[in-house]
Amino acid sequence: MTRVLLLGVCLSICALMPAQSIIIGTGSAQNGWNTYPAPYGNWYWGARHQMIVPATELTAAGMPVGNVIGVGFDVAAAQGVALQGFTMSMGLVPPGSILTTWVPGLTPVYGPQNYIETTGWNIHALAAPFAWDGVSDVVIETCFNNAAYTANATINQSATTYTSTLLYRQDAAGVCGNSALTASYQQRPNLQFVMQAGAPEWQQNSPAATFDLDGTLATSLNPAVTPKCVGSPGILNYASTQVGLPYDTAVVLSGSLVATSAGGFQTPGGQAVNVNMAAPSLSWLNGGAALTLMTPYPANYGLPFSTPPILNSASAQSVWVDPTHADGLAVSQGAQLDAVQGGSVVCATADEAITTVVFGDQPLCAPASFNFYGTPYTQMHVMSNGFIRFDAPNQSWLATPATAASYAMVGYWTDLHPGWTNGGAGPGPGTVTVSNLGGGVVRIDWVNCPYYCTPATVTFGIELDFATDGITIDGLSGIQTNPGTCGSVGADSALLGISCGPILGATDPGGTNFDPAAGGSGIPLNVTDMMYEWYDSNTMPLPAIVPSLATGNLNTIIFMAAANTYSWGSY
Repeated sequence: MTRVLLLGVCLSICALMPAQSIIIGTGSAQNGWNTYPAPYGNWYWGARHQMIVPATELTAAGMPVGNVIGVGFDVAAAQGVALQGFTMSMGLVPPGSILTTWVPGLTPVYGPQNYIETTGWNIHALAAPFAWDGVSDVVIETCFNNAAYTANATINQSATTYTSTLLYRQDAAGVCGNSALTASYQQRPNLQFVMQAGAPEWQQNSPAATFDLDGTLATSLNPAVTPKCVGSPGILNYASTQVGLPYDTAVVLSGSLVATSAGGFQTPGGQAVNVNMAAPSLSWLNGGAALTLMTPYPANYGLPFSTPPILNSASAQSVWVDPTHADGLAVSQGAQLDAVQGGSVVCATADEAITTVVFGDQPLCAPASFNFYGTPYTQMHVMSNGFIRFDAPNQSWLATPATAASYAMVGYWTDLHPGWTNGGAGPGPGTVTVSNLGGGVVRIDWVNCPYYCTPATVTFGIELDFATDGITIDGLSGIQTNPGTCGSVGADSALLGISCGPILGATDPGGTNFDPAAGGSGIPLNVTDMMYEWYDSNTMPLPAIVPSLATGNLNTIIFMAAANTYSWGSY
């Protein structure tokens, strides 16, 4: 019983020396959406960077001799597209080394992982500690290789008086193994080194005490946090070598996990307790209001649950009696559940950008599937060119009825470039967002999105009603005409409407007149008939816009689902 009470006693008497973070570079220089250095830069399919940090700078920043357990970059603006096979390697070179060619023989310390950066410091927990001897310069290499391009995440950087960064970038496979050099820079992304110092802030699982939610695992730098949509199923997994010995789980129904330096504590045996033992909502899964450790652990098992509509987060951590441990107890990692009611997705805005959104997954947390022409789709692909596709993540900038027949699509399709700013003098940047409005309705908005290389912009939205399978295109009065003034490029074709795509075999009955003054409704002759209006840049005069929008009468088109097709009405 004395050892059991340590969990409560340590709340007031135990302390922990946290990991030490060292910042190298405090400059405010930044790369652009298509400029480098950019370790998280997808303007090209792949990018390889090497960065050197002299020992003199590390020492001046207060970095101690010891193990590096994490390395991070400071992101000012995230791009949000997964970097495929992102890796990091590190190595030591003699002090005063000059970085002119790629340094060979570095040690892999992270990845490969499909990594999505977020705004702020992105700390990569190393697979194994990297030892710094206090005298050598440190070289860091990052690399990834996608199969398409979008744009670069913006990273805060600092100027240097020497070549501090090397780059190779290419729209091809094999970037990470290529020894070619694209550019070198006297500028380096700001870095954060996390040094191992004392016991960890976050407890990790052991054979005697393993507990997780859906397989999410903690590291010494980061807690195990699992975001889940409200109502979605989950499972709490238990595993331990302590079969037959008592165990229990502390649960805080309204509260996050806490680091040992911010409300948690370290036991005398060096374990981190990361549930908030002082939380009013603390209870024990087996013991109720108090830890009694009377329930024997039966065997490894999973406890299924449905994600409750909690306002913020719930947290839990398990403990087993372990006579071989100095504490007499083995403590598992903590597990945190973040219940997501329904959120939004900020889509990529580079030229020809595509953002894939899974309906039933976070952050959107909409219903699991949408029936389009009677076919259920669990995701959509949001195109920067003003439309969505349900069937495949690719697009053309040139809108034609023939191509639309091969797309399961809806929207106002034309050549847009939402991120275009014309060097700061242009109309952009525009935004493309997906929002869960609740009640089974998802909305996609293109706001202030310029036509390619013109000052005119497009603003409109699409709503998907998951209860009725209905689709609404509205705000069409926010679509300006394309003046076709971009040098020799001229205006581009535009297509407004809907197509069932190749699965059902879309057919082209000819154009539809969506002008409310011309009747304002219609029913297709065949269930697979497309319903569209088209501005053909090859045959129709400027200014460029589909005819019904040119009248000024049309603002909204409602497509009503019926018998695996759609009828429409406009106003």
